[in-house]
Amino acid sequence: MTMEALLRREEVDCLDSLLEKYRGHIWRLAFRFVQDADEAQDVTQDVLLALYQQAARLRPETRLAAWLTRVTSNAALNAKRRRTTRRRYHLAAAAEPRRRGSNPDAGLVGTGLRRALAALPRGQRAAVILRLLEEKTFREIAETFGVTEGTVKVQFARGLSRLRREMAENRSETP
Repeated sequence: MTMEALLRREEVDCLDSLLEKYRGHIWRLAFRFVQDADEAQDVTQDVLLALYQQAARLRPETRLAAWLTRVTSNAALNAKRRRTTRRRYHLAAAAEPRRRGSNPDAGLVGTGLRRALAALPRGQRAAVILRLLEEKTFREIAETFGVTEGTVKVQFARGLSRLRREMAENRSETP
């Protein structure tokens, strides 16, 4: 019997190893959305709590990794929206410089790209992040969000196009 099946049967003994198995993946995905280590940790804790609370209700056909990706993406996007609404993002960025090494995408995702990603609509941002940074297939992304592959491909193409435009604008604005 798999750990996921045991968890659905409320076998709490396997919970620790299951949580450890997915904790890093959840944190990295959350970080890619929120771009803040502490907030990514908060999202991770929320997702792990949701897993613990809802595990017995997961249907047997539910792919746990896809469920966790969807819940993490939604939780991270909600956290980012709340932070943006309150303008804490700008205050935190100005008050506390990023620590070297706290960003797993430091070499890949520069400030301009982070800004351009943040400017994308929610669906496009999710498709671009999951496809390019998480290297998920269109099918995996579609399963995660319960939409068709075609929808994901359209969101990805539009997001990538807009991302390129944003990056070009950022380059032309930089002295």
